[in-house]
Amino acid sequence: MVENRGTGYAIIKGSLADALMPPPIPVSSLSEFRIIFGHRKMTEQEGASYSHDNMRSAILAYLAERQSASTSELANAAGVSTKTIRDYISRLMEEGLAEGIGSKYSPKRRYRLIASHGETSSVAD
Repeated sequence: MVENRGTGYAIIKGSLADALMPPPIPVSSLSEFRIIFGHRKMTEQEGASYSHDNMRSAILAYLAERQSASTSELANAAGVSTKTIRDYISRLMEEGLAEGIGSKYSPKRRYRLIASHGETSSVAD
């Protein structure tokens, strides 16, 4: 539904700014109009507590406390995107610390620690 007042784009820009997201990028041609939205940037406070080592340790600890977890569960617990979690999980799988359960492309795919690494001592590795 079009309001025909010309305020929609300004509302979008304001809402994105309030959510600490970059401004939208409009793309217009004769055949289409699109708006590209960027990812939210971390605040200084979020960035100060975020590091590769503490994120890796947090994921390992979370998996150690549970039998398995999905990328969504891990992302919600860590306060980061599912893409970020997938990147970390991929590295943990390459290191032989975690494994996927179920089809690689299933939205229901879960992850768990590999049995020999499920002890608390492996979290500090």
